[in-house]
Amino acid sequence: MIKSMTGYGRSTSTSSTGDITVEVKSVNHRFCDTAIKLPSKLAFCETKIKKEIEKVITRGRVDMNINIESARSSTKNFNIDIPLAKAYIAAVKKLKTELSLEGEPVINEIMNLKDIIIPGEDAADHDTTMAELIEPVEAALNSLNKMRLDEGKNMTIDIKEHLSNIEGTVTKLSARQPEVINQYKAKLKDRIEKLADGVEVDEARLAQEVAILADRSDITEEIVRLKSHLKQFNALLKEGGVLGRKLDFLVQEMNREINTVGSKSNDSEISLSVVAVKADIEKIKEQVQNIE
Repeated sequence: MIKSMTGYGRSTSTSSTGDITVEVKSVNHRFCDTAIKLPSKLAFCETKIKKEIEKVITRGRVDMNINIESARSSTKNFNIDIPLAKAYIAAVKKLKTELSLEGEPVINEIMNLKDIIIPGEDAADHDTTMAELIEPVEAALNSLNKMRLDEGKNMTIDIKEHLSNIEGTVTKLSARQPEVINQYKAKLKDRIEKLADGVEVDEARLAQEVAILADRSDITEEIVRLKSHLKQFNALLKEGGVLGRKLDFLVQEMNREINTVGSKSNDSEISLSVVAVKADIEKIKEQVQNIE
């Protein structure tokens, strides 16, 4: 089963740290690119979270936001950065001397300086915190994965419809090729007879001209390769898994073959069929670019 690279997942849970909310979304990307936003005190969890993401996501840009609304009793102490406070005060005194200012730094002002007073670590140890955080992360990733799979199912249905259209058109192209040669032969013979004004037509020369055209406009090889690509495409869709790059390659090859068919033929019906196939290939390409 194929997966889209686009999706969204969300989960919530309550832990000793507080109420945890995890939101994750993914969009198209050539590789697996992750961005995790979480509280600084949980920075030690980032590597583990990234590994959890990579278990589920192979390709796509993944943005995960983790928010924790701390319980009131979860923080029991504060840390004071004494060296930083001393550095601030020294800087203030130097500024006072250099600019001949009056006044002294007061406690309220010092407390409001950045990073002087920092909430202490929660009572729970790192292992407990990690376990409590990974649970909602996994739930959010499962939700994301389900959406990606659901969208993948719809994409598969749409792609198969376009593949079926191409198969039907390719069959018409195969049947049309002999008719084009016969029509060309009849038109050429008629034109020669009119120009010859009653002189007998050289059938050998006529056959030679028709053979030259048949060789120049032969699309048999292109049709065979197109049918092979279509067969491989359907087989891969049935196989499932991480297929985006393989399918993208097949789309490029199919487009190359049908372009060659168009360049070889001067027949209006074949040209219309080529346009129809290219339109279906373009629709498939749009979907494939979003497949993991």
